[in-house]
Amino acid sequence: MDDRDRASIIFQAKEGKPISRIAEEMDIDYWEVYCAAYGAGERSARGVKTMIYNRLKLGTVKKTEEKERLLSEVNDLVRHLYDRYQDNQQKLDQLRKVLAK
Repeated sequence: MDDRDRASIIFQAKEGKPISRIAEEMDIDYWEVYCAAYGAGERSARGVKTMIYNRLKLGTVKKTEEKERLLSEVNDLVRHLYDRYQDNQQKLDQLRKVLAK
């Protein structure tokens, strides 16, 4: 995989496209796409949603320290989704301005 492919993977993951769809469309092994995206610090929206859901099973955690750690992680994941939402809203606003002309 070359640098252009990596850049494309990172861009698409940042835009919220699922890793499996990126892999399928680019005809690249899933795990190569996964490593490229996550290695750059990007996550798919669906992956973050799943991670949040799994962390919210706090009823099974007994220790307060563990609950605090999980709540902090959930907060970081939600912040990640929010930041991507804000980025996408700005892009949509720019597109609307261009289309309105």
